[in-house]
Amino acid sequence: MKLQNNQVKLTAPAGATLRYEPESLVGYFLNARGETATVVAGVGPQEIEVAVIPARAVHGTLVDAQGKAISGFIDVVPADAGWLDRFGQKAPDLNSAANTADVSFFRTLPSGSRYVVTARGSGRDQQLFGVSEPFLIDGEHPVHELKVTLKPGRTVKVRLLNSDNGTPIPDVTVTLELSRAATMLNKSTGFHVPGKSDHDGVVVWEDVLPDVVSEAIAYSGTLRLENIPGYRGQFVKLEELKLVNGVYDVTLRHGLSASGFVIDADTGRPVPNASVRLHPTDFSRADFPGGIEAKTDSTGRFEFTSLEPIEYTGNVRSTTMKGAIVEVRPGGSYRITRFPDPQPTLRLTGGSKDVVHWEVQLLPGQGLAPLPE
Repeated sequence: MKLQNNQVKLTAPAGATLRYEPESLVGYFLNARGETATVVAGVGPQEIEVAVIPARAVHGTLVDAQGKAISGFIDVVPADAGWLDRFGQKAPDLNSAANTADVSFFRTLPSGSRYVVTARGSGRDQQLFGVSEPFLIDGEHPVHELKVTLKPGRTVKVRLLNSDNGTPIPDVTVTLELSRAATMLNKSTGFHVPGKSDHDGVVVWEDVLPDVVSEAIAYSGTLRLENIPGYRGQFVKLEELKLVNGVYDVTLRHGLSASGFVIDADTGRPVPNASVRLHPTDFSRADFPGGIEAKTDSTGRFEFTSLEPIEYTGNVRSTTMKGAIVEVRPGGSYRITRFPDPQPTLRLTGGSKDVVHWEVQLLPGQGLAPLPE
């Protein structure tokens, strides 16, 4: 709806809920992230006041190292340490606008602060990154014009080594987690990039780590070494590793084993192709707090080989607890109407020779079935 004389007029039934968001609001920043108001009955018009902040804007273009315009995604973050304190609990969302890939951008920003623009794009099979210099938005600088130059990120090389003898660990998949922290917002975002070790145990991620320095943005990388058969999981920050000849060396410790069977509680038969997941029962005792996954084979047996000498709690996907009441609805859907009391738990210990038998109730329509007699 159009704004006329600082007002929007409409007719709505009593009891209706109105949701308001800004669109093309020039000169002001509406700090409303889908906020709502309720229409109440009355004789005259109901007035709903919405607070706005004086605003200006930044307009810019994304270019590569040769100055050629390229498309990419941008975010704007504050560069002033007291920016959050200025707005309290209702800090504006600077990036609520649709963040589509384009060569140019225009973003409305609250006036009276410094900001930086961060950008990510791609070119010739490369990941490109850029961060602008801080710029001031105020009455004297109503629209700041800038160009953000995007350059390839740094290549990350990691060598996986056996902790016992230092030999390389080939043909395993690991994940590099890249994080971008907005320093003044105490907020971070990130994405994951998988990689596989070659015959020398080396994993290479090309151009993935932004090589930029900014007071408002900090980039970091973390290795997620999990579900590697025979080795314990761990999270390792790149900044904690020593870089030698362009390669980070990471040693992996051997894990302990534990095994068992998934059993259908109704028939007493093993369940093949079931996904089993473990997590430490007591996270404070675990070196690796993440989850570990395995799948039952054709006989309903599962085995974990990357455990620590601690107790784990498990769950089996597409099942519920033995003794639960499951109501099947028309059309094949279901709902669990009651859980058993006490509720059974699925436990095992890393390194134990005892073979566990976990009885579970299969949920309907989820693709699991016990072995036939």
